[in-house]
Amino acid sequence: MFDKNLYYDCLDTRYLGRHLYYFREIDSTNTFAIKNELEVGSIVISDVQVKGKGRSNRVWRSQSNQNLYFSCLVDGFTPEKLLQLNIVIGYSVCNVLRKYISCCLKWPNDIIAEKRKLGGILIETKFSGNKIEKVVFGVGLNVNTDNFEKDISDIAVSIKNILGRDICREALLAELVNELEKGIDSLKIGDYNIDRLWGNYSCFLGRDISVTLDNVKKIFIEKGIDRLGGLIVEDNSGMIKTLYSGDVGYDFCS
Repeated sequence: MFDKNLYYDCLDTRYLGRHLYYFREIDSTNTFAIKNELEVGSIVISDVQVKGKGRSNRVWRSQSNQNLYFSCLVDGFTPEKLLQLNIVIGYSVCNVLRKYISCCLKWPNDIIAEKRKLGGILIETKFSGNKIEKVVFGVGLNVNTDNFEKDISDIAVSIKNILGRDICREALLAELVNELEKGIDSLKIGDYNIDRLWGNYSCFLGRDISVTLDNVKKIFIEKGIDRLGGLIVEDNSGMIKTLYSGDVGYDFCS
């Protein structure tokens, strides 16, 4: 059971997370935030998601009362800035988690610890004609899970696995929301040079990566990101290109 009072005691924001919608079980926190009229800055959190989503419509598995599954409604972002927003969310999450553990980012939306997946980010939008009506970002973090199902046990990890103890979910969520507000506000006013910071967060900078594009896997060397959040890579002929879509694999995590 999530303690809302404890969460609010730890919250130090102007607007983000001031309205909290808590559920013991929900289909998807992102879906709820997209479909319902909520105040900007609202947080939707659930102990369990029965239809949790990852990138490219992958299923995000959840376990009751152990982890964090939350979504936030934000405004002021055009389609061109959504990848930047994704990167800033990743930076903000890492800033908080690094108080507890070592972690890094796999472009564009995975949080990695001990070479395994600790969490993920998913941005979804609702359009009215050609104009964005809503922007919602969801974050899933493995916090207090002890054991994972066999088919993902070798690629997933939790904070508890690393520290050997439980973490207070309410306090951690408040810490995350506090940091997310700072990052989002800085991005809105153009005071966030995400490309210069990538080296502090990337798991693979200067290393081989695999990227699946249109169901074809290719090997590149990761060279950084540009100011829009696109991934700069070098192919085997030495040609430099920038990717704005594609899935980076776990092939070179070891």
